[in-house]
Amino acid sequence: MAYEIVKFEDDSGQSITITPQDVKQTFCPSATDQEVQLFLALCATKRLNPFTREAYLVKYGNAPAQMITARAAFQKRADANPDFEGTEIGTVVLCPDGSIQHNSGEAYYPMAGQRLIGGWARVFRKGRKPYYTEVSMQEYDAGKSVWKKMPATMIAKVAEVHALRNAFPTEFSGMYVAEEMGEVNVDATAEATTAQEPVAEATYEVPQEQPSQDDVKAELRSILEVWVKNGYDRKSTADWMWQKYQMDGMEALRVATANIVPAMQNASGEPELYDEEVEF
Repeated sequence: MAYEIVKFEDDSGQSITITPQDVKQTFCPSATDQEVQLFLALCATKRLNPFTREAYLVKYGNAPAQMITARAAFQKRADANPDFEGTEIGTVVLCPDGSIQHNSGEAYYPMAGQRLIGGWARVFRKGRKPYYTEVSMQEYDAGKSVWKKMPATMIAKVAEVHALRNAFPTEFSGMYVAEEMGEVNVDATAEATTAQEPVAEATYEVPQEQPSQDDVKAELRSILEVWVKNGYDRKSTADWMWQKYQMDGMEALRVATANIVPAMQNASGEPELYDEEVEF
């Protein structure tokens, strides 16, 4: 389905109208027509207002664009849900004696010998057990810019949105903050808690523990078919995927792919694999 224009009401009840020209001229001039359509679909289905910086479209070179949701949009929508009963967030640290401690809030204390290794969050939903999530620094720390300045704030933010997605999948599926996708160049004035610096490209640390090479190749081929079914060229996308896997790791590809599936909803079913056409 091609969108010439999308109209919807955002969470405040304001009527929003977005055209492909708006996306090209205002949000991401380098986006392809397909990426513009994906972004329009995300905004319409999730009622995200890009004019108030609830959603961003960010693209580097010829790589697929990344669709990003502001943390404030998660928090505002959660607050409006009658079943939402609050969140708790914190950091996971390794202490000098080798024990692991869970701190409350967005802080850790290196002067006391603590080493930051992760973040945690707990979301309370009426009538259900709390939804608890822990995330590892190793998977998300981009190693520069704001991750160096405020690593505890960043990893706690990742844990918070993970827990909110688990607690309210209908509301938040397909929505990801910048910190989950590596550091990206967005105007972070929309974020109430931190200011990001523009960086050249997104980077992740590849986890030390890797699956077998056969498993990696099989998953890469499956992910490739999702992109192809959403209109991307097989060969150039395969080249981009391989480079991104080597630099960023498999989780980065999973996150990027998860963004396009809910938006277009046309990648269902088992993918057809073409081993002879693309070799990883």
